[in-house]
Amino acid sequence: EVTDDQAALIEPTAVAMYGVDRGQIGAGSTVLVSGAGPIGALTVICARAAGASLIIVSEPNPNRRRIIQGIDPAVVVVDPATSKPGDVARDLTEDNVGVDVALECVGLEVSLNTCVDAVRRGGKVVQVGLHMKPASVDAMLWALKDISVEATWCYPTYVWPRIAGLIAAGNLPVEKVITGRIDADDVVEKGFEALLDPSGEHLKILVNT
Repeated sequence: EVTDDQAALIEPTAVAMYGVDRGQIGAGSTVLVSGAGPIGALTVICARAAGASLIIVSEPNPNRRRIIQGIDPAVVVVDPATSKPGDVARDLTEDNVGVDVALECVGLEVSLNTCVDAVRRGGKVVQVGLHMKPASVDAMLWALKDISVEATWCYPTYVWPRIAGLIAAGNLPVEKVITGRIDADDVVEKGFEALLDPSGEHLKILVNT
């Protein structure tokens, strides 16, 4: 009941699902996803499946903003170069409190601090993206907002059958993040190089074997 395309995405979806689980996203949750790369896009899909009523996505790449709106037309997309995601989060939430959960899916200091700014008092920030170097944070703001910060590493493997079941039931349309298919001989030029292009239009490229 799961296609080959969908099965190929179970592993990265597990990363996203683990972040959603750690954020305890449920029915009616308000959410910010920082970054609309492949993990960010899958996080949006998982958050919606978990019941999130409002999902705001912060993404500077115009192509990825376009793609994420195609994946989930109900998301509110923000260009952080022109609008402050935290301000948008407060404008769109009751009493201007900010979102319940903010998921950092980039692995950059500015993205992490964006999430802290956007989340409400007592809310959760989930680190999904891997930070390859130390980040400077405003620890006093963390304290004043009384937030919880959840750090994640990959996922528990027992989540795979659950994800497969959700895909088979039609609740996780993970195939929407596929933006290209290539042959194995083209994996460098049309695969890695295409994905490394900052102006590129791809999220996930499947390799035919």
